[in-house]
Amino acid sequence: MILLPDTSLAWNFHAVGRMDLVESLIRAMPDPEPSWAREVARECDRHITEAMPTLTALFGSPVFPTRTEQMEAHMVRDDLFRHDGDHAGRHLGESETIAIWARRAPAIGAVLILTEDRDFVRFCWNSQRIGTRASWHAGGRTFSAVTSADVLAANVQLGKLDPTEADQIHADILDAGRPFIGPAKASRPITGA
Repeated sequence: MILLPDTSLAWNFHAVGRMDLVESLIRAMPDPEPSWAREVARECDRHITEAMPTLTALFGSPVFPTRTEQMEAHMVRDDLFRHDGDHAGRHLGESETIAIWARRAPAIGAVLILTEDRDFVRFCWNSQRIGTRASWHAGGRTFSAVTSADVLAANVQLGKLDPTEADQIHADILDAGRPFIGPAKASRPITGA
């Protein structure tokens, strides 16, 4: 199972000093294959530089896109993520992640995305719906989202946190000015792109 972070979720747990919860989730998974895209690593280095040693230990060296994957990343961003007023680099980490693993991930198996980005969660759900633009960009791969709420819930189930501690970390993430969108399953769209 391939496990890929987005900057948003890494930033959430770094902001509250609890990257250990991401690590415990990874360690609890059967045969995890953690990795990350070059652009996500760049974003993390730009915004949460102090977390880079931990992130590199968890996800390894970033995967660099080929020229074709770079072009596809821009197509994914323009087709699925770009909103009016977005700067040129916005959503490039998500788009590069999709472009790389839509080509490189095994056709069978899950690609888990650790994200706190609603658009990325929506992409994951829609990638599982045949005939959507998201499923076309996913190249037949199954992308599934894991949000900060899901990481906290998993750590409660693993016995690493009790529910009160999880609630406090949720509050701390919000107090740090970070997004918290709730469980990925609650973001499942009725219709999609």
